Order: sequence, then structure tokens, then C-alpha cells
Amino acid sequence: MQAVPRFPMFVNLWNQKVIIIGGGQIAARRAAVLLEFGAKITVIAPEIDSKLASLDIQTIYRPYASGDCAGSAFVLAATDSREINHAVYEEAKALGLPVNVSDAPEECSFYFPAIVRQGPLTIGLVADGKNHTLVKEAAQALRENIDKILW
Repeated sequence: MQAVPRFPMFVNLWNQKVIIIGGGQIAARRAAVLLEFGAKITVIAPEIDSKLASLDIQTIYRPYASGDCAGSAFVLAATDSREINHAVYEEAKALGLPVNVSDAPEECSFYFPAIVRQGPLTIGLVADGKNHTLVKEAAQALRENIDKILW
């Protein structure tokens, strides 16, 4: 099956509630990016990565439970459990919420982009949901060369 291209849409997250289910390194990286855009983040996980715990976020130390996604602008499922990530996907889908599932591109209603920022410019990069290396390398090349490109 051919990957469906994703339309890049930039949204205002200022003071918007974002739920992250999972407390590991992926959750930490994504939370740090979302904070740059003013999101109000709640992380729900039995254990929280030390980098994540150091961020200005709300943490709830327990496993995911049905109903956790309600009231969120969007949801990120970033646990190491396929079963839990799928349950989060199902709940978000039922509530009509955008959802990103870290281990299942086919369950993502949006892809979490690599972000490059320079002054007022924000660039978001995604590939097909599977080629993370390409996105990582392209973002790094842009970060290293953005001054040459713009000025």
C-alpha cells in the first residue's frame, strides 16, 4: 500500500491542552517541542523519564485509563505497549481528536514533524511515517545551513 501524503498544517497550540500517554524518551522529545509552542501538556504514565520530569508539564503517575484523552486538543500515544497505544488511538478516534501513535503510522491522523525554527520562520518536516532517518538528516541539514539559505 502506498503511503498517503500528509498536508502540512500549522495550528495555534498556545494554552491548548495536549495529552501524552507514555513517559519515555519519545514523550520527552515531543513534549519539549510542544512547550516551545505554548501547549499545556499533561503526561500520563506509571514512570516518567528524568528529562520529561524536568519540563514544565503536568504529570500523572499511573497507567493510561479510558477517558484520559477527553478535553485535549490532540493526543500523543508514546508508550512501549502496542496494546495501550492502540487503545489510546481508539479513544482519540472515537472522540474525533487528532492522534499521533509513535509505533503505528497507520493509526496516526497526523505525523509529528521535525521542527526547524529561525526567528519568525517555522519549518515542519515529515516523510511517509516510516523514514525517520531521512527526516532527521534533512532537519539537521536545514538547522546547520539555514543562515546560508536565508541570508
